[in-house]
Amino acid sequence: MMSIRPFASHLAVTCLAAASIALDATAQNARYRDALFSNVDRQSNIVFGSAVNRYTQQTETLRLDLYTPQGDTATTRAAVVVVHGGGFRSGDKGTAQFVNLCNDFAKRGYIAISINYRLRPLTQPLIRENAIDAAHDMKAAVRWLRKNGAQLRLDETRIACLGSSAGAITCCEAAYVPGEGSSGNPGFSSKVHAVIDLWGFLWDLSEMQAGEAPVQIIHGTNDQTVPYSHAVELDQRARQVGVPSELHKVQAGHAPWGEYNANFHVQHVVPFLYEHLRLAQVSGLGARAGWASPGTLTLDSVGVASDYVVLYVAGSTANIPAPPFGTLCLDPSSMVYLGALRLDATPRLPRASLRLNIPAGIRGDLHWQSIQLDGAWIRVLSNCVSTGF
Repeated sequence: MMSIRPFASHLAVTCLAAASIALDATAQNARYRDALFSNVDRQSNIVFGSAVNRYTQQTETLRLDLYTPQGDTATTRAAVVVVHGGGFRSGDKGTAQFVNLCNDFAKRGYIAISINYRLRPLTQPLIRENAIDAAHDMKAAVRWLRKNGAQLRLDETRIACLGSSAGAITCCEAAYVPGEGSSGNPGFSSKVHAVIDLWGFLWDLSEMQAGEAPVQIIHGTNDQTVPYSHAVELDQRARQVGVPSELHKVQAGHAPWGEYNANFHVQHVVPFLYEHLRLAQVSGLGARAGWASPGTLTLDSVGVASDYVVLYVAGSTANIPAPPFGTLCLDPSSMVYLGALRLDATPRLPRASLRLNIPAGIRGDLHWQSIQLDGAWIRVLSNCVSTGF
């Protein structure tokens, strides 16, 4: 196929002049936003480490269940670590609710792992050391992900954790409290990039510091097990130090899974992870098959509600890092602005499409990228899409 590089600016301008941009309401699904995969592969009871239980003084083998989208060909994939609850004295990674969560994340394109961790005997009171032990076990699981990153095709820059009750406390302790423990897989980072706190808390709020993982808190206002005040205090601490935080209150008691499944998972948790893991950098733009010159090209976009999507085209590519927004993959010397649209205000993670009429005479490759803007501020650069004519 003939390259258009020598004529990039001319052809891009020609395309701009001849193309009419129209909003197409039949947008396609997007990875991490939607369940693109029908089936999930599950591997159970994988050993990721070991640690001594402070009560029994016996070494416990730590295990996880791994969920991946069946038939997935992506070269890198975001991950979610799911941590069960149970007051640090009961619970299991294979409980139905956590199996359902992991299956859901995997169908959206994530690697998901559900972990077990050290528990206290029923006769022992809850102490902070229980949370620290569990956090060290979780950190070992995150390090296991990175240790096996090549085989898993892991994107090490996009790892989240979601925990329920004691599992949420574990996530918060692991995300915000220093100390690695010795539960396994030394030499790898245990850093996570987003936290979903379902009716948990952070034991010592002063441990949360600026620059740490964004947190979304979902908590029942009538919770008699973990008082709602803990959620308010964690949200206030995050705002005080500049950590992005959301607090969603539920008119319910402890562990309101019915409300969560009906009103929070798809509506808030999935969009929060998409935004704060910057997943539009890898899945924010896509081209539908069937384009031609002359003909029509439809580019599908997904982003945060009410954001502006600004579309550019270029005749050649570049690789210019632009942290934290992403990578500029269009050659600035041939890059041309094509138009913009504003995403709908609802749902929280809307989809939209740009339909372009491509004029005759385009031969070679055109490259497309969008900038998503929160008002006047850049939120993220999308992935780059190439179309050959």
